[in-house]
Amino acid sequence: MGPVMASLSVGAGQADALSGCSGCPGRVTQEFGDHPETAVARMRWARAVAAEAFVEPVPGPGPGAGRAGSVAGGQR
Repeated sequence: MGPVMASLSVGAGQADALSGCSGCPGRVTQEFGDHPETAVARMRWARAVAAEAFVEPVPGPGPGAGRAGSVAGGQR
């Protein structure tokens, strides 16, 4: 029998990355229990931060962009 490959969804991968430090999930759970009135706002913040962390970078201009004498489309 060969190795088994686990398939994680993007959300599961993000959750795994965020819970990497020892004891973090337990501390987060404790805070949610101690202060339920702020749980929704904190979860929205955490989801926004995670979404920003996993955004694909916007490609910049290619090589030679802004070079003097170049014309869009390669025509002069």
